[in-house]
Amino acid sequence: MEHKVRLKFISDQEIIQLESGKVTAYKMEIEKFEFTEYGLEACVKREVSKEARTLLKQIIVDKYQATNISIKKRRGIRFGQPYALLEKDGNKVLVNTSISHCENVIAVCASENKLVGIDLQSKIKAEIGTLQVFLLPQERKILYKLAADTCASLEETATLIWTIKEALLKAVGIGFRYGFNSLMLRRIDWEKEEIDLLLSEKISGLFDQDEIINLYSSYLSCLSSGNRHILTIAVMDSLKG
Repeated sequence: MEHKVRLKFISDQEIIQLESGKVTAYKMEIEKFEFTEYGLEACVKREVSKEARTLLKQIIVDKYQATNISIKKRRGIRFGQPYALLEKDGNKVLVNTSISHCENVIAVCASENKLVGIDLQSKIKAEIGTLQVFLLPQERKILYKLAADTCASLEETATLIWTIKEALLKAVGIGFRYGFNSLMLRRIDWEKEEIDLLLSEKISGLFDQDEIINLYSSYLSCLSSGNRHILTIAVMDSLKG
């Protein structure tokens, strides 16, 4: 099934409130975990993950003025997708959440009304072996064209495409269980801020063809600022079942 997706390029300052305040997102660098050319040790990565969960709980507290917050994971077809369960005014409230971290930078988002997926990546190497893992031959043509159109490096453009795929699959709730090629980019028009996606049957069966999917990415602002990380957030209204 082919699906049109809206792609809006935003700055880091604009990610705090999306979808008229229905989605809250936040990105921050953890200064106490300084990233070096040697990367982060496994034990430090666990601490970064813990910091991300702490940040997620904090933005939920600030947003919903809630108590007794617990982060849980779904079962079934959306197995492993995180969500927050909280108490507000004596009622239990479920909040859809997503977490990503790369090196010593963390990013989280939450929404009571929307399905959300967030992905944060540092620029990946645009080597042919790496590109073949997550891009089909048709998508590699899009990669070269987008890089030329936006005066970006192949590394920056490849990272954008990676984050688009991962953020969207996180919002759907299946991640990469069906592989990178469970969705394919047919076209990216960065001026019109539109993407044409071809979805596999396993994914397209989860939501209606007229389902509105919005993507928000810091890609263009990263190009101008020299930021090494690209962030993309996917937002959807609902899923079947």
